[in-house]
Amino acid sequence: RVPYLDHKFVEFVAQLNPAVKQNGKTTKYLLKKLAEKYLPHDIIYRPKQGFVMPLTQWLDGGLKSRMEHALGKTQLVQLYALLDAVIAIDGSANDNDKDNDNDAESNADAPGSAT
Repeated sequence: RVPYLDHKFVEFVAQLNPAVKQNGKTTKYLLKKLAEKYLPHDIIYRPKQGFVMPLTQWLDGGLKSRMEHALGKTQLVQLYALLDAVIAIDGSANDNDKDNDNDAESNADAPGSAT
């Protein structure tokens, strides 16, 4: 992520008191508070969304013939099987992450909690 590659920014954040960076279970607290000036609340505090490269769509499109030529059909079949396994694992991991994030956000929004 580009902002985190700026060494001056990283040095600044490293000097901050950890309590400023996290409030209870709300991580990236300072970043979220700053973002509230510029973005709608529902964007900042929405649940995490996984990202999966659309390899299946790419392979179903024009990339398939190139991959068959480069790898051969046997290896391409194995690649499809691997992609299916990765997608299944990633989907279950994203479901678990969403559950954990929803718990953290629910706790952060609970009465008496500082936000």
